[in-house]
Amino acid sequence: MTPAIHIVFSSRDVPAAFPAHLHPAWAADLSALGPWSEGEAGLAAPLSPRWGLPADVTVLFECTSTMDEAWTRGARGAWESVVAVRQTQGRGQMRRAWTAPPGNLSASLVLPPLPERLSAMASLLLGHAAATVLEAETGAAIRVKWPNDLLTAGGKAGGILVEERSGRLVAGIGLNLFAAPPLGAMRPGHVFPPTALPAHPEGFGPLRLWLRLLSGMRQEIERFDDDDSSAIMLEMLSKRLACRGELVMIEDGAERFKARVLGISGDGGLLVETFGQKGGVSTLYSGCLFPL
Repeated sequence: MTPAIHIVFSSRDVPAAFPAHLHPAWAADLSALGPWSEGEAGLAAPLSPRWGLPADVTVLFECTSTMDEAWTRGARGAWESVVAVRQTQGRGQMRRAWTAPPGNLSASLVLPPLPERLSAMASLLLGHAAATVLEAETGAAIRVKWPNDLLTAGGKAGGILVEERSGRLVAGIGLNLFAAPPLGAMRPGHVFPPTALPAHPEGFGPLRLWLRLLSGMRQEIERFDDDDSSAIMLEMLSKRLACRGELVMIEDGAERFKARVLGISGDGGLLVETFGQKGGVSTLYSGCLFPL
């Protein structure tokens, strides 16, 4: 069957007025991706082959979390995904709240089974792929802050969270396309201020951008699904790494120390150079980086 985009109505949605409830960029996306057919559950439109996507995309007007929905509604096969106009309980790393007004992107996808070396760095690899697409679409320089943040112009524009359950992986991605959360909504001690992507094509909304991101992320995963590509992948991820070559402060539990960021290890850890009597090159698997 041809993959399709499905817009699912909740009991509160009025099908005829559905686009009018959305951010203007959503309305533009719906117009560009039609024509739509109406059924009992909502609207549907076939995915054009030009997107290069093998699985359905489900759009929800509102949900608690696209990751929760991806584990249930959308988790029928690899590369199926869920996009929400609104999330009421979006989550980020360490289950922190993720705030996203309509117009920003909130989405999750089911990843295919991955070799262990790719599973360990899935968030970094997807971050690189997303950054590559966003640079092409917006012209903004995007860096990946280990392990899962997307940075531009000195601020945090998005994040990627990968969850594993019984050997299966679901990745969630949030992007500030049209608005950034207020500073008051950020957790105390946040590292980078929130920011929105500085430029995007006029009228190009979250749904079409998500299709571009899906295509790019799939290409990167398939590109490196080969043991011979490991060295190339690590060099690519290291070049994309925020703060590479710079001194940072690292907090890991009660421990706090200075280090220089060197790159990415073969199992997704952060290579750093530490100083002092026990200094040397080491690999971090947890902790938070603060620029100096």
